[in-house]
Amino acid sequence: MSLKEIQQTFNISKSVAGEAYRRVCRKYQQPTPGELLKQKWQCSRQWLLDHQQDILNENITVKEIAKQLNKKNKQIVYARTMLRKMLNITPPIPEADWLRAHQEDLQQLSVAQLQDKYHKTQGQVEYYLKVLKILKQNET
Repeated sequence: MSLKEIQQTFNISKSVAGEAYRRVCRKYQQPTPGELLKQKWQCSRQWLLDHQQDILNENITVKEIAKQLNKKNKQIVYARTMLRKMLNITPPIPEADWLRAHQEDLQQLSVAQLQDKYHKTQGQVEYYLKVLKILKQNET
């Protein structure tokens, strides 16, 4: 019997039904919903650690990694984020070499001039300026 069924059958609140459900689980030595969730998280965490080399591999595309691991692209992107967080890894800075090569222009030209010169959108230029600032802070 599910939590919702208990709630509807006995016409009780969700919290009372939840407590009754947990008591029944303990009585019959079954895992509680909280314990099941904890097990699920532990399995997910272990899977991430087992596949960290593949997931964090920057030499192949997310699409290829997803295909290898039988996951969706979105799941691999999320897995990378979670792994980096778990392992305290800072994400690589995209186009860092390009930013360093064009650092002088980025510091001297206006956003509009940069847009015209490099055929970038305003958002891209502002992002590059922000990332360049972070790069410079990390170098000092």
